[in-house]
Formats: sequence, C-alpha cells, structure tokens
Amino acid sequence: MGEPLLVRPQPLDGEGLRGYFLRLADANALLPNIDLFRRTFGGVGLAGVTNARLEVVASNFGLDPQALGKLGCRGMVRDPARCHYLGHRIAAQHLRGSQCAVCPRCLVSCAAVRADWELAAQVVCPDHKCWLVDRCTRCRRPISWKRTAVQTCSCGQYLGSIETRPADAGAVEYGRDVARRLFGDLEPVDERRPIFRALAAAPLNQLLSVFNLLRNSRFRRLVQPVPICPTWTGRLREQVATVVAVGAVVADWPQQWHQALEHLAECSSPPSRARRRIVSVDQARAPFVALQRAKWSAAAEFPPVFRAELAKFLSQRAVRVGSRRYYTQGARSNTKAASTAQLKHLWSKGGDGEAISADDLLSAEAVRDLFDASDVQMLALQRAGILPQDRHWFAAREVDAGFERLTRWTRSRPRSTNEEFAALWDVGLSDGSELEIELRRVMAGETPTVTWRHLRPAGLGNLFVSTPRGSDVGPSHRATGESA
Repeated sequence: MGEPLLVRPQPLDGEGLRGYFLRLADANALLPNIDLFRRTFGGVGLAGVTNARLEVVASNFGLDPQALGKLGCRGMVRDPARCHYLGHRIAAQHLRGSQCAVCPRCLVSCAAVRADWELAAQVVCPDHKCWLVDRCTRCRRPISWKRTAVQTCSCGQYLGSIETRPADAGAVEYGRDVARRLFGDLEPVDERRPIFRALAAAPLNQLLSVFNLLRNSRFRRLVQPVPICPTWTGRLREQVATVVAVGAVVADWPQQWHQALEHLAECSSPPSRARRRIVSVDQARAPFVALQRAKWSAAAEFPPVFRAELAKFLSQRAVRVGSRRYYTQGARSNTKAASTAQLKHLWSKGGDGEAISADDLLSAEAVRDLFDASDVQMLALQRAGILPQDRHWFAAREVDAGFERLTRWTRSRPRSTNEEFAALWDVGLSDGSELEIELRRVMAGETPTVTWRHLRPAGLGNLFVSTPRGSDVGPSHRATGESA
C-alpha cells in the first residue's frame, strides 16, 4: 500500500504514532481488515521505525512529514536497546509493543490513543484517575490493534461503555508524573516530600526504570498480587501490581525502600542469630547488583535517589577495622556486638561505623582483605598455622591471634634508613609454598620484619623484610612507604 490516502486527519496533541495509524485506517475505512501500522512499517515495532522510513511513508500517503515526525518513536541504529519517544531517549523495553491498553472514558470524549498508553509503566488515566483496560468485557479477549474502529473492539463492543474502576492513589500519582514528563507539562511539585521532587526532575527513562526495577526478581517481594479484574489481561494485571508497589515505596519513602533492601540482604545469606557476621565491601554489595549496575541495560538507569539510599542503608551496617570498613550481614537488629573484649590488632579509631568485637565472625574474603593476601597467599597463611584451615568464617579473636603470631617479632620501621625493604605480599604470588616457608621463619623470629605502626592491622602489604642492595627482589610501590 503506497497510494495517497483519501482522508488524512492531522495528528492530535498527545497522540502516539501507533494510535495515529489506527485512527488513519479508521478514517479511510480500512478496518478491521488491515493493520495499517504493521502493513506500512513491515511488521516492526515502534522502536524499529526509522526517520528514513517515516519520510517515505509520509510521502506515499500524502501526509505532513513534520506533523508525523512529532508523534512518536524512532529506533536508534547504533543502540537498538534505546529509542527516541516524543523527544525523550528511553529504553525500547519500556514500550508495550503488541499490547493495547486504553482508557474507556477518554475514548468517549476523543477517538484517539494517547502516547503514554504505549508505555508499560502507564496503567492509569491521570485525568480520570481510573485504571486502563486491555480486555473487552463482551468477547473476553485482549483489545486488539486490528479492530473494527478506534472506539470499537473487533467483536463490535463499544469500548467507551466498558466500566472503569478507581485507581490506587499512589499509582495515579506515579502515572501523572509519567505523563507530565512525557508531554513536558509543568505542574507544581509537592515540596513537602523530597522524593517527589527528585522523581519529578528525573529524566523520563529514569522514572520508567523505577517500574522496571520492581519487576526485577530480586525486588518482587514488594509487589503484592492485585485482585483479578475482568477488564485486565494477565499482563496488565502484573503491570498494575508493579505500579501499585512503586506508589507504596514512594509514599512511604525511604522506610519502605529500606525494608526491601533489608529483605534482599537477608535472602542472600541468612544471618547468624548467635554471632554477628562481618563481610567485605563486595560481599555486602553483591545482593544489590541489579540496582548498582547502571550500564547493565538501558532500562536500568534508576534515579540517583534510589542508589543514594542504598549507600545510607549500607553505612548503617558499617564496621571499622583499623582504617578499613566492612559491613555486617543480615538484618540491622543483629549488628550489636556480642562481646566487648578488647582486640589488640583489630582495633578501630571510630568514625563511620562500629568497632569489631571478639565474638564477631569475619568472612574468608574479609580476612583475606585484612591480610592483603591473594587466594594463594591465603592458603599459605593457613598452612603456616597463622589462621585455621578449611574455614569460610573466622572468629575475630582467631584473626586477632593470627596477627599476633605474624607480628610477634616485628619492630617499627624507621622513617629514614639506608636499608632497602620488600613487602611480604611480593612473596608467593603464584606459589604459596615459598611464602609458607618465609612465614614460618617470620613467626620464629628468624626473618626480621618491620612495619608502619600507624597502619593497622599489619598484613602482608605492611610487613617488610630487609633486602640486600642489588637483589632481584626490589621493593614494591607500597614497600617504599610512598602510600604510607
């Protein structure tokens, strides 16, 4: 089909490209036999429409290319995961595709499909504060794009007569934000709630990504099932449930969001009720990878306020060991230290985080970090008797005792000397047997070691042995004290 159409209505403000071609087909009596959009663009979705193709279509049908260009989607050849939608750069994943959701009350007043109805995150009509519908109440089938008319289902049911239901207040508020950002409307922002100011100022893709975040399997706990509605397909029902969860999180910000993060932390590894568990930075952040990987996908560009609250959430679980920071694992209620016994080497000067206690359990990864050891060197520490073998968790008093064995004969490193030093972490990087021998000599006092006393605990990177001048084992960057 490439002949100029007899009836060529002008696009309406707020109308989408897919909806316009439905109205265009309706005006030219092509329905229900022809899905004009699919026929015209060769079966591609909205995100597959290119500028070049749109110009050809406008020329063939006798349409105004500039008016047509304002309607909707442009695919991005270099980044197919994104598209331009009404002037916004969003993830193609945010578009509904074949699903057709409408507001019956809007169709009564205007036989046109709004552009925001094309977004998976839009499940309400902000004007009428009701849910959208995507199922006909007569034939019980999903409302099709290939139907009798814009206002009429393929079975002949007048869509404007479908009864609507009042939408959840939080969902309406979120839907209003989506529509306002999409169409560039200006509206007063609720100054009493900072979260609304943050979302109102966020780019459209970030606003839609909040919806996508709660669809992630890790955050599904926040999404509760909603009652079955005869005007919803299973797909729209799932979208409604997600938007209701978004509204609940925003309405009770940031408490509801922190509860979700708490749940993720507990699910990743149930905490020990008897002892507090301490993990490394990477281990503490691991459950929240879906939230932190901003470049994971185009649909994962969440508003910065969500990541900022994650940082606050983690800071409440910080534990200091010397100048290093680790985190407690599990619920916040388990972060109280089990023992006040003093530790000689695992001390803390305070700052942002509680001090570690003797009864705390440290993960093997946290202990490896404390000793500045590689995996191979960690095994050497265990074989040499500095740490217990075959353990995933170590009591803080065991780790403290390990540092005591390692530094029993260590003296303070002089600020100025003619001696050259090499750090122990340069030994046994690939072969732990060499380090094991050296560690046994260090514990016996046969190999003198020195350390910077102000840097604690003294791991392999802060324990130095004297090296003869001209030796092949030269001091590392840290061994020279440049970073001390």
